[in-house]
Amino acid sequence: MKCVILVSHPIPYLIPLFQALEEEKTIDSQIWLNMDHGNKEFFDPDFNKNIKWDTNLTEGYKRRLLKNISPNPSPSLFGQINPEIIKLLLSNKRPDVLVLWGWNSLTHLIAIPIAKVMGVKLYLRAETTLEYETRLPFIKKIIKKNLLSIFFKLFTGFLYLGSQNFDFYRSMGIREKKLHLMPYCVHRYSSKMSSRKLQSIRRFLFVGKLSFKKRPDMVIDAFQTLNSQYPDLNLRLTIVGDGKMRKQIEAAADKDKSMHFHGFANQGELEKIYQDHDVIILPSDERETWGLVVNEALANGLGAITSDRVGCQKDLIRDGKNGKVFQYGNSRDLLNCMRLMATGKISTNQIHKTNSALAKIYNHDFSAQAFIKAIKSTVPHVKG
Repeated sequence: MKCVILVSHPIPYLIPLFQALEEEKTIDSQIWLNMDHGNKEFFDPDFNKNIKWDTNLTEGYKRRLLKNISPNPSPSLFGQINPEIIKLLLSNKRPDVLVLWGWNSLTHLIAIPIAKVMGVKLYLRAETTLEYETRLPFIKKIIKKNLLSIFFKLFTGFLYLGSQNFDFYRSMGIREKKLHLMPYCVHRYSSKMSSRKLQSIRRFLFVGKLSFKKRPDMVIDAFQTLNSQYPDLNLRLTIVGDGKMRKQIEAAADKDKSMHFHGFANQGELEKIYQDHDVIILPSDERETWGLVVNEALANGLGAITSDRVGCQKDLIRDGKNGKVFQYGNSRDLLNCMRLMATGKISTNQIHKTNSALAKIYNHDFSAQAFIKAIKSTVPHVKG
């Protein structure tokens, strides 16, 4: 059976998954890319700078780069216009199964009716959460729900990434038997946890784009208060990232010797950064539909503190065992969570034990097997 995954561009965290699928011989998988962002330098508006990833995004899996005729290539609706998709789906090169990684591109939307007419089974992998949807304006929410309810009837199955994504699909009337867990994950590196030297929690970390939805300012305020209350603990905070709030964040870090502003870190730098810290903090709003930095941090043995609007918190945070969840926007609640971890109320041994258990599910080997199982369960002619 031939299976094609249609993706906007090569994304670093997806490459190990594509490689894991390539190792499986029960399906013939190929990745179709609308753009080559990442392999070449591109401007990221959220980081507010040009980015070129330092990892190889092309090896270990079969790929086809579709010609993009958009005058302004980007991961947006009209930033991906690939007429070649029509020819491929109408030809004998069309797959048995087409998996759409998101739907916010003209190419993805064009592919759906053509694939349907040609008898290609459609699957969807999208990140929307019920938390995000419930906070939309009322009229927009009603219109969107009605349109998506029709749209989703075109799909054979849905690959949900976590509980909040599952809840969103169920709210849209999708039957549970059409929903298949394919967890968000990072590379196969749970072994890195065992190499960490367990110690007291003193080093806090923020990793992400410096934008208001991520609330790095909130982390700084809470840290400074905690540090003033416990001056003998020798607490540290590192801010890793770039974006439109850079000047504000950098200025705050310059005034406090216990804080360090690192700036943007490429993929090759992140492992060491995680290994040098104890707890990651992600205080984002509901637009953080998952929060992959939490996966990365837990896989490196850190604890985590997130807001209750971050998509991954129900799946990755075991309250009081490997982290804490606080009420979004509540500075006092965030401060209390940081205090609990800094004063030893959550042990590093408990964090290690909990993260080790999570690593058995949140890895690309598991995710690849879940992908194959999902397709086999709903496409009758697929053989084991």
